[in-house]
Amino acid sequence: MNFGNLSTERQEYADAIEHLMETGLTTDGSGGRVCAGVFLSLYNSYAFPLNVIDLKLLDDDNWRHAIAAIKGRRRAQCEPHMQIADGERRVVELKEKWAEL
Repeated sequence: MNFGNLSTERQEYADAIEHLMETGLTTDGSGGRVCAGVFLSLYNSYAFPLNVIDLKLLDDDNWRHAIAAIKGRRRAQCEPHMQIADGERRVVELKEKWAEL
């Protein structure tokens, strides 16, 4: 993540958020669950606390996106659902799919 250019950081954050959302919605199993969990924790960490040890279940690509999203949320100070198209509706869909989180 480029910490010198905020617009580049926000784009990297948006790309990472989109990846986590899409993976969470379209993938079953631990990878989809953890990607959904990272997204939902960034969305509302009180309602969806992240079990950090679950990050070890991610493959390298999903892990990079998860870390970029976590860094981006801190740095850009932008809500994740506001960074993607139709974010509010997709959050509802993600919460319904992964209700056990």
